[in-house]
Amino acid sequence: MWSVVCFFIDSRLRGRGITLALLLAAVDYAKSNGGRVVEGYPVEPGPRLYTYMGAPPNW
Repeated sequence: MWSVVCFFIDSRLRGRGITLALLLAAVDYAKSNGGRVVEGYPVEPGPRLYTYMGAPPNW
């Protein structure tokens, strides 16, 4: 099993799809190396300092 723990994107570059592009590349990389499952750990948005690790989309 593969896992994506966090991304560090400069605050000036956020909101441009960089995180999604990195995530898709990571999934492709895992798949090309035999990976069948990739876990992620998004957190709910809020005042916590670790929300930069990823937040689930608002649906």
